Amino acid sequence: MFQYTLFIDGLISEIEKSGCGVVFGNTSISSPTVADDMCLLSLWKPNLDIMLNICYNYSVTWGFEYGASKSAVMVFNESKQERKRNREERVFKIGSDRVKEVDSYCHLGVVIQIDNNNTERVEKHIGKARRELNSMSAIGMYPGGLDPTVASRLYWRVCIPTMLYGSEVWTSTNKEIDMLELFHRDAAKRIQWLPKQTNNNAVLATIGWRHAKMEIERKQLLFFGSICRLNEQCVYKQILVYRYKTFKSNIDGNDNCFFGLVKQYLTLLRKYNLYEIACDWIEGNINISKGRWKSIVSEKIHDREFSEWRVSLVGSERLCIFKTVVKAIRPCTWWKILRIRPRVRKKVLTVMKVLCGVYVFSNSPNNTQDCVMCTRNIQRTLKHVLFECTGMNYIRDKYVCELGKYGIDIKHGDDDVLRALLGDDEFWEVYDEINRVDGLCASANFVDEVIVRWNECYTSCNEHI
Repeated sequence: MFQYTLFIDGLISEIEKSGCGVVFGNTSISSPTVADDMCLLSLWKPNLDIMLNICYNYSVTWGFEYGASKSAVMVFNESKQERKRNREERVFKIGSDRVKEVDSYCHLGVVIQIDNNNTERVEKHIGKARRELNSMSAIGMYPGGLDPTVASRLYWRVCIPTMLYGSEVWTSTNKEIDMLELFHRDAAKRIQWLPKQTNNNAVLATIGWRHAKMEIERKQLLFFGSICRLNEQCVYKQILVYRYKTFKSNIDGNDNCFFGLVKQYLTLLRKYNLYEIACDWIEGNINISKGRWKSIVSEKIHDREFSEWRVSLVGSERLCIFKTVVKAIRPCTWWKILRIRPRVRKKVLTVMKVLCGVYVFSNSPNNTQDCVMCTRNIQRTLKHVLFECTGMNYIRDKYVCELGKYGIDIKHGDDDVLRALLGDDEFWEVYDEINRVDGLCASANFVDEVIVRWNECYTSCNEHI
């Protein structure tokens, strides 16, 4: 790549000297180039024709050929009617070969749309990520296969880079973000073997994932930092500084006329209270290392993700237990237990369904609120099944001593006991790892056995009526 860049360095110089390309302030951006991928930028067709002719003459001089069929021209800021009319008249050529005019083009792996409609691009990225996720089934990513923590690492190392490739320069709409979030949440449910109806606010937190939107914003902020660390003579740094000064001069007035990627970055910096730091950085008053900037951004992203997540849990009745047990966005305790004791897989999955409010309890055969096993009125199904139903006393007797060692009184269960059974970190953190694992496994065995047995009894009653 470096050798090829040296090979066409003379061509880049000729294009810049022609004065036909786009100039940003005093900076020429007429031909941004990566290896053999060159992009010509011009405001007028006659100027672009001159630049194409320079490229052709250079190729003749140095003995290489341009593939006109692999090249394309995109013309922006035209209405559909103007574009249709103008395309019938204008022709672009490199040498004697015609270069087609297109509505979209893939440059450096990023699809650019003439009308900035990126839905098709997002669909393609999601399709690629889905195929990679499906291919992981061959290595055990299915219920009963890889445990969720391992599958999660694979997803973030394989699927996320594919799905969000080039997102550092995306300007996505809400519709496109929703498409990404839908796949992201479905992947989290699949990896954790949870039903599709699992609450969206629960499924990401239990595996320790941030939202796709937050990951895009993190990548954009890190990319902004990469530009800021460039040398002052670098064209990309010069463009950033020029656009920043333009933005700042309009910030107290009407800045609606100011648009583009730099404005998007500066708006994002404001959102995360990083604007003042960024201003000092751009103006050269401070210098932030790569590691330090990554740490700052990660902390800001996590804090915002956490606060928005806690707010989203407030009005959810299905997650009334979940929000008292799960207090952080990180891999759930139960997935860690599963890595140590894979044999409790079925029990752990029962607990996770209960925790996320998606475990289905059988209904009374007469659709009443009275328990068919003990005739008591059921106020809260989960508490009744675990602690109150006398029909389950024989199971409680089996576990009362084992769980009693950890201060869990299942004979007189309350909300605190329920949280402990479902893996509340604050309760279990006082125990060493061996006792914590043993205690949680006993809790999972108890919860699973009681709930499964209770459902079997109800199912049997329904069949006899």
